[in-house]
Amino acid sequence: EKALEGDAHYIKTYLNRVRLAQLLMQDERYDEAAAIYDLIRDEARTEFTQAEMGYLAANAKIANDNIQAGFSGLVQLVNGFPDQDVAYQSLITLMDANYDIDQYQRGLVDYYAGAYAPCVEAFSRHLAVLGEDARPDTRLYMAYCYEELGDLATALATLDDYGAQEDWLKAKSLREQGDMYRRASRFPDAVATYDELVENYAGNEHASYAAYQAALLTDWSNQDLNAIERYRAMAEAYPNDEEADRALFRAGWLAYQMGREDVAEEIWRGSAENHSSTYYGQASLVWWQTVATTQSQSVRLTAPITRTTSYYNARIFDNQSETAPFQSPIAFSFGNDRVTNQDAAEAFIRNYFGLDGGFYLRGLSDDVVNDGHFQRGQKLWALRLRE
Repeated sequence: EKALEGDAHYIKTYLNRVRLAQLLMQDERYDEAAAIYDLIRDEARTEFTQAEMGYLAANAKIANDNIQAGFSGLVQLVNGFPDQDVAYQSLITLMDANYDIDQYQRGLVDYYAGAYAPCVEAFSRHLAVLGEDARPDTRLYMAYCYEELGDLATALATLDDYGAQEDWLKAKSLREQGDMYRRASRFPDAVATYDELVENYAGNEHASYAAYQAALLTDWSNQDLNAIERYRAMAEAYPNDEEADRALFRAGWLAYQMGREDVAEEIWRGSAENHSSTYYGQASLVWWQTVATTQSQSVRLTAPITRTTSYYNARIFDNQSETAPFQSPIAFSFGNDRVTNQDAAEAFIRNYFGLDGGFYLRGLSDDVVNDGHFQRGQKLWALRLRE
């Protein structure tokens, strides 16, 4: 209590408050402890601390026989922090007391806690009661649960139901189905699903993701020519997507590995010109320069490139200055005069540690060399018994 009266860093204040609340709980002064936990919760900066302190405050109120206020706090955790561990503990307490809980929120808490079977049951009750008025994402979470329970067929069927609710959910449904096929290593089915999304919903926010994933899975399946075409088509259709430069670089690399340097150069040139500020755009420039050099051509971009710390950025500036990679900008020379260097090293050590001129530094004295402790220490060191 005295510590909380003075100024302190907010972390120290937090720790002092927690400790005080713990002491009050041990002293069965539950109402005072609850007030401190509430104060910490209200001033907390993270959801984790807000949820944890809310849970402790609710339990302190229950211990103080303020059941209604305590249960109200637990309900707030279930509704407001379903992804926190204490929400699941709150749910258990409420269920043990036969407290009426919203089935959607119950399912959400179960899902984040990994209780997938109870989650499906809770969401099913939510759908049975509300019907068309149920939350649209209920079926999405149910599909996730079925996948975790190993029932892929039901998960995919549930996603069909999810997409059928509204037209704007269909593309999301196809993306999720493609991802489920991918996680199940059913790559042909995943590619077909992604293709369906791109074909029917080309302007949707999920289309560029689907196009890139289809190209990636084709690449993983060692269908190099098809993958090259897909990567290029994706980058052309969605040039502003964050994966566009990566897709072009990979397409160029596959062509280069196949011995088609002309195709690789064409792809990398386009990537370098259109994505000169990105990591893979600069990687494309370096490899374009490499291929062009073997063909006695020169490569220069008209757009300036800002120097950064990435590998390919450094290689670009090395190539422009015609210097070998990884050269230090400063030339170091320590000389070969060992006597002079030895004298300089000893002078530095004497000055740094305040040693007088008679202190022998160049080697160990005979007394030390012949000391039994030193000899045993050397042998132990050689045996790697360092401690």
